[in-house]
Amino acid sequence: MKIKLDNIPESGLNLELSYEKDWLKYLQKGHREEDFEFISPITAYLELSRSRTDVFIRGELAGKLQPQCSRCLKTFDYDLVADFHCSLAPLPQSFDKEEAELSREDMELSFYQGGEIDLDEVISEQLVLSVPPAPLCQKECKGLCPLCGTDFNEKGCNCQKETISGLAVLKNFKLEKC
Repeated sequence: MKIKLDNIPESGLNLELSYEKDWLKYLQKGHREEDFEFISPITAYLELSRSRTDVFIRGELAGKLQPQCSRCLKTFDYDLVADFHCSLAPLPQSFDKEEAELSREDMELSFYQGGEIDLDEVISEQLVLSVPPAPLCQKECKGLCPLCGTDFNEKGCNCQKETISGLAVLKNFKLEKC
């Protein structure tokens, strides 16, 4: 949904948008399909305000997705609720993507062109930032045995486990003298 800057009154504008699962599919580009699946529409509650040409958006995203636990690999229901705010300014006329050097303030700012803002772009960016990178089905998930694949949340196994330090590979490392 695109909204023209002129359609945002001085008193602000409140919107409620819903994004269906089909629209959300393209957000999964760059992810393996089994990483997560949207199982309900995502609802975005937005408050837009502006000061001359700058636009400020406060929002909340809510919906359900079904990610795969990063420890035990089971899928589970995850309630996604994320608050966000962003500021948008018109893209400077002399902006060169190849040689742009961004200041700290620029990093907290997004840009729009042509007097209109693409809210779908803002929502998709915020959704990608809100999906947990390493979701857990439960805080205490014990994961899988690296040898036999037993789910430690259900039972133990009889595999011989050695306590191996992450630096054990350096044990046999030898430096040659110059």
